[in-house]
Amino acid sequence: MEPIVYVALGAALAAGIAGAASSFGVGIAGAAAAGAVAEDEKNFRNALVLQG
Repeated sequence: MEPIVYVALGAALAAGIAGAASSFGVGIAGAAAAGAVAEDEKNFRNALVLQG
């Protein structure tokens, strides 16, 4: 294979893995924010910043 194929594959893997890990983290933060807002509605603005 040409070296450019390896470069493109490496870039695609890096972007894909970073995106998947980021979405996983945002999901965890969203669940925690939903729990905090459910306990006290004053936490909504903090949860909004957390998800933004």
